[in-house]
Amino acid sequence: MRYLLAFAAIVAMLLITSQVGALSIDGSALNSDENKQVQANVVHLQKFPSSQVEIGGKYSKTSGKDHIYEVYLANQYLFPVGLTLESDMRYLQSHTTFSSAAGYGYAFLSASGGARVEFPDGGSRDTFGKVALRAAKKLRSFRLTGSVEALAKGVTKDDFERLDYRLAAKYQWRKIYVALRAEEVRKVQLQGVSLGVSL
Repeated sequence: MRYLLAFAAIVAMLLITSQVGALSIDGSALNSDENKQVQANVVHLQKFPSSQVEIGGKYSKTSGKDHIYEVYLANQYLFPVGLTLESDMRYLQSHTTFSSAAGYGYAFLSASGGARVEFPDGGSRDTFGKVALRAAKKLRSFRLTGSVEALAKGVTKDDFERLDYRLAAKYQWRKIYVALRAEEVRKVQLQGVSLGVSL
């Protein structure tokens, strides 16, 4: 219960102190002879003068496959000289993961390097070095976002662990939007088209 109260306190603080905020909720359902799929996504983005914080979660169930679920808190700090500091906390598919990185760039494009630590439920800790690239671009009613993260346990080719990516395209008309997503995290793939609303 105390974790829920702490999370609620963080959200309330963000809502009170931020300059710009946006809550997006979308979902989709597909029912065919070959496939049945349900997806739901919730994202709240808060912007500050020199930083932005994103709180979100997702759920997906496809026939014949395991549930995919995730909750996360991610933030990015932007300094006048172009330096960026990024961090996130996620719970994804029975894994708790933390990441921090420093890099160079701006809100629309940045490159960074750092570390990611993963704690599987009932398992041992894994620590990776990471190199990441983030991009975001808005073109009138379209918004494109993407991130790529390469993880390795060392500096040789044999130490390479995996490549995670998250890509999204959104077309918005007033409060209504259509989102197309494609991602692979911890070698679990997720694709889908959903209809949503921005509040």
